[in-house]
Amino acid sequence: MKDKLIFVFLCTIFSICYSKETKEFYLNFLNESLNSNEITVKTEAIKSLSLIGDKSSISKLRKLLNDPSDTIKIESAIALYRLGDNSGKDILIKIIKDKPNVSMKDPPVKRAKALAKNLIRAQAVKALGEFNDKSVIPILNERAKDKEEDGRVVDESIISLTKLGDRSGIDIFISGLDSSDKNVKEKACEVLGEVKEEKAKGKLRQLLSHWDKGVRSSACLALGKIGDKESIKSIISLLSDKDEVVRISAAESLGLMGDKSIIPQLRKLLEDPNGLVRLSACDSLFKLGDNSGESFVISSISAQDTDAKIKSIQIISSYKIKNALDKLEELYKQEENQIIKIKIASAILNINKQGGN
Repeated sequence: MKDKLIFVFLCTIFSICYSKETKEFYLNFLNESLNSNEITVKTEAIKSLSLIGDKSSISKLRKLLNDPSDTIKIESAIALYRLGDNSGKDILIKIIKDKPNVSMKDPPVKRAKALAKNLIRAQAVKALGEFNDKSVIPILNERAKDKEEDGRVVDESIISLTKLGDRSGIDIFISGLDSSDKNVKEKACEVLGEVKEEKAKGKLRQLLSHWDKGVRSSACLALGKIGDKESIKSIISLLSDKDEVVRISAAESLGLMGDKSIIPQLRKLLEDPNGLVRLSACDSLFKLGDNSGESFVISSISAQDTDAKIKSIQIISSYKIKNALDKLEELYKQEENQIIKIKIASAILNINKQGGN
């Protein structure tokens, strides 16, 4: 009995030491990635450090608020907010206020630069809306009501205002559902789902049978985000849609509904010929407390398709699937894609943080 207790004690000590060394190894990798010359790599590292809740990275993230790239500044501000630090708010406001002065008479190069600048400003507006800080409402109102403002900045300002409790501008997106332009319809669906606009449910249901797959897909996902239980039957019928993008959205939408009676339909989708459809079904099954797709998710870590590999890593991280740890660590050693490697490191840290399934 004494020998058994000693063995258990030693195993516990080894496990603690291993976990600590593992954490330090992968955290060091993520922190080193902050020094990358590639914006996409640096951005992924910033996101990962905030999503795993690493408060030790706050000082480094604050320094990145002075990075030459506005994209890095924005991502750092968002990451800091997730970690409970609002020091990036003023940087976002500064980017938003830096409106380019350009007209149609200006040379194409100048107009192109202004277009790129306004895209960044729109991203900053979107980020500011995530701060849940009502003191920014006047700034957002100013952008939303400026008739000479870039359309993307205006749209993001209205969306951010809606998230902060001011839904007075949302009707423009509801009317967008009636547009003859499928791209406008699709964008309207995405926005209305994002802000969970209950008034749009009726029109969104009608769009589930729209001829365009993008509109069907966006309407389907929007209804899931809103949590419209009345549309469940119609969305289930889309699980057999001819276009995989619609089947993916249908699977994701049903998972968001939180209705466990949907589980049998999602299980059937595990036989779909498209791997991403199957992974989306697995994701939704996990949301509903069903892990019947676990083995497929773990096997998909080794997929040749990059999207499938990333999706499987995301699922494993989200639901802390501990059975995938060995395979993740093996893949980390082999993976050459730096962004995927960061996602793997983040998943391993997330699983080890609180244990997993």
